[in-house]
Amino acid sequence: MRLGRGQFRCVLFALALTVCALSGRVAVASARVAAPPVPVAAPAQQRVDMLALVRQAFDLLYGGYVDPIGSDRWLGDAWNGISAALSTAGAQPPPAPVFDGNPADDWPAFAQAFRQAAALGVLNQTDLAYSAIQGMTQARNSCHTAFVRADQAPAISGSLVHQQTTDIGMVIGRDDLVVYRVYPGGPADRAGFHEGDTILTSDGQGGTPRDIRRRILRAAAGQSVQVTVRRPGVAQPIALTLTPQVTVLPFVRTQIVGGNVGVIQFDDFTAGPGLIEAIRQAIAQFEQQGVVGWVLDLRTNSGGDEHSMAAIASLFMSNGRILVDYDRSGVPETLDVDPSETLPVQRPLVVLTEPYSASAAEFLPGALQDDGRAYVIGAPTDGCVSGSLIRTLADGSLLQVQVVRSLVGNDMLNLDGVGVTPNLVIVRTPEILASGQDPQMDAAVQYIHSQVGQ
Repeated sequence: MRLGRGQFRCVLFALALTVCALSGRVAVASARVAAPPVPVAAPAQQRVDMLALVRQAFDLLYGGYVDPIGSDRWLGDAWNGISAALSTAGAQPPPAPVFDGNPADDWPAFAQAFRQAAALGVLNQTDLAYSAIQGMTQARNSCHTAFVRADQAPAISGSLVHQQTTDIGMVIGRDDLVVYRVYPGGPADRAGFHEGDTILTSDGQGGTPRDIRRRILRAAAGQSVQVTVRRPGVAQPIALTLTPQVTVLPFVRTQIVGGNVGVIQFDDFTAGPGLIEAIRQAIAQFEQQGVVGWVLDLRTNSGGDEHSMAAIASLFMSNGRILVDYDRSGVPETLDVDPSETLPVQRPLVVLTEPYSASAAEFLPGALQDDGRAYVIGAPTDGCVSGSLIRTLADGSLLQVQVVRSLVGNDMLNLDGVGVTPNLVIVRTPEILASGQDPQMDAAVQYIHSQVGQ
């Protein structure tokens, strides 16, 4: 199975990262390929053949992943996932199947071993299938190859077109559990969260950062979650009650800082024209208010749709290359700016980044920086730079598959695993966040004023 060339204008989005709370809401941007994959869990009465589910995932990975990999490795990784799950459950896994690299031989061998594992009765077939699929995705060590269980997938369907979605009103670090952004008036703000807080427990339990985040993000609207945080300058942990709400989130948030610098902040590159139009309107309003420069705040942006990213780049660049994608056959596909979309008036431009900034939120500053159009301030970005497709599997779970490798800008920079290095590096610590200071934004204002002689 080979994915069509038209499918490679796809998602630049770290699905696994975002589902685990890169953004302040539970959200996913859609691929602009055929119909967007709206994940819906299988009805309770519908029985899904879980071995067939593994086969569906295997076919997508074996036929679509950017690197051609033999069936023996894919299915070997799937079996390793099952074996690890059984061992964790205290069971002795059956003997590992023998694979020879021929899918016609390897799949029956895996299927037989899967049935043997199911016959142990230690794990149900859903857990075995999910362990197998996670074994295949996790072995790639690719931030654009991930699996999301069906019981988690429905929660991330709401923001495809900025329709109603469940919002927690803050952005939580995926590794450090630091609260990087609290939206005024949102659930986290009302609960008393502060930027710079570090989350310690959720629902009275600790665990890995992923476990703690998941319990928060899986709460339904109106369902309270008890959370404890450590706050800089406060000796004892603080107990807070967070209640997510259903809301329609804005495409962008804007403000004017430093007297005459316009700031546009957004947390994902949403598919469709809404985001681009919102940015155009914001800049038009800035012009009416006499701004002298613009700041794009991508510090909590985990990526999204490639078309939207390219359209935004075209607003600020009149010519040049944004990126080049290479598929598994090594055939390049170039994405250039569209000069017909470039804004007639251009102002000094700063892009703010942090390790949160991933995927499309790295392509954009990378291309603008490489072109010399933007000055980047903040911390290095995540280094999750590639393209993928997201597919809904038979039971409503989601599979993201990296299908291209991408080089950025006119100089064709390989930023994967490296990220964008800002022109001016400024790191925000929890203490700085808690103080209410924003040295990155202050530096952006200072830079823009220096460019216009103020």
